[in-house]
Amino acid sequence: MHWSGALTVADRQWKVIVVPLTDGVTPGNATAWSLLFAGLLVTAVCVAFMWSSRRHADSLVRATQKVSELAQTDALTSLANRPAFLDRLAGAFAASERSESPFAIFFIDLDHFKDVNDTLGHAAGDMLLRSVAERLRTSIRRTDFVARIGGDEFAVLLLGVVDIAATGALAAKIAETIAVPYVIEGIELRVTASIGISHSSAEFSQPKAMMVQADLALYRAKDNGRNCFSFPDGEVDQRVRERVTLGNELRAAIEHCELELVYQPQVEISSGNIVGVEALVRWNHPKRGLIAPSIFIPIAEKTGVITALGKWVFDQACRQAKIWQDEGIAPKAVGVNVSAIQCSRSDIEKDVAESLARWNVEPAIMEIELTESVLMEVTQQHRDVIGRLRKLGLRIAIDDFGTGYSSLSYLTNYPVDRLKIAQELVLHVSTNCRHASVVRTAIRLAHELNIEVIAEGVETDAQAHFLISADCAYAQGYYYSRPVTVERATALLREGILKPSEQPQRSSSLAAA
Repeated sequence: MHWSGALTVADRQWKVIVVPLTDGVTPGNATAWSLLFAGLLVTAVCVAFMWSSRRHADSLVRATQKVSELAQTDALTSLANRPAFLDRLAGAFAASERSESPFAIFFIDLDHFKDVNDTLGHAAGDMLLRSVAERLRTSIRRTDFVARIGGDEFAVLLLGVVDIAATGALAAKIAETIAVPYVIEGIELRVTASIGISHSSAEFSQPKAMMVQADLALYRAKDNGRNCFSFPDGEVDQRVRERVTLGNELRAAIEHCELELVYQPQVEISSGNIVGVEALVRWNHPKRGLIAPSIFIPIAEKTGVITALGKWVFDQACRQAKIWQDEGIAPKAVGVNVSAIQCSRSDIEKDVAESLARWNVEPAIMEIELTESVLMEVTQQHRDVIGRLRKLGLRIAIDDFGTGYSSLSYLTNYPVDRLKIAQELVLHVSTNCRHASVVRTAIRLAHELNIEVIAEGVETDAQAHFLISADCAYAQGYYYSRPVTVERATALLREGILKPSEQPQRSSSLAAA
């Protein structure tokens, strides 16, 4: 008995063949065999149908996903659209309620975009919008979200934003990026943008309220002459603008070499021999006058200028160290402060190596100074950064020791050459027994670990005598010298010995930073 045939299920043809059976089939059991064959046929049909159904279900899922993506994508620019932005903003609100994670939004409007459409046509206008969209996409962080929410209007959602000044700096960067000329169909176009900024706040119960504030800020920016950013609050607006302006001026000062380094000597207490200097940056603004480091350093950190500033300081310190080295008066160490932002950059090793090679300076002269908090912040994410810097031959010092991180385990985990005991502790060693005990303990700890120790902020004879009794060999502070110009520092190094000042002056935030 031989059954065969073709079966079509969901547009797919399945061939069914029942093999011939010649033995064992009798009139008495033919019915049973027929039922068996029928069952096999039904099973084949079911398998074919399920396979086809699953295939069509997968296709349906993919089609649904594609439709959903298209529904949340701007067709012209391929950015997210307004509904997608509203969804993300609602999600940010929900996350903020759970974890108090701050965020901010930008509303960006192109200035006088209508003129482009009117003079060059809508095709040129569309090309310009696509170009702006691409610049926005490359200007934001990976964690941020950009969308086109209207004709020539864009919006950005920034997550994890804590500092208002940093937000203003990013807005200024975006405005500068958009303002770079475009070439559309052979014609150079210039367009600027006005940006309204709104930060998350407990005052906002829903996304709409925050968007209203961003819209108000956008109108404020337009009222202020366009091509700028603005906050809803006038006082905040003015404060942030001042910081961003100062940050931009600082960037220009670095490029035009308007900064200078001063040097504070470090001495051996018992002999007065100069054993090192710390390089400190100063900014004598052409219009504002001398600006305290306590003002421009935080602004540099918040606006991102700190990387360029730190690179310049280290490079100039290397240049001067080489001059002293060639003259035979180079100190044992030239200290340079390094920020967490600098250390977290993957190219810090490259920048340092380039400066060492450029000036052909002996690496062992250069000392990188990190605070305890900076060291821990950096090494948690970049554990090998200290080791990589040490491989270049640099010295590593812990600045402001005793005021930062509460755990001392890093002293066993990372190679450190010197501890610099913080001025806040040294200041009261001759009048406060608790401060004196802490400083003695820090000195003993350094000796036990075979780490050199130096006391910062020494201002009186009593403090110097205490340090000698506590077995601290080195000191730095106004008792010996304030930070001095490179000419004066060179003269002191030639003399080699620095006598304590008879009338020491208390350090100020301007000179001691």
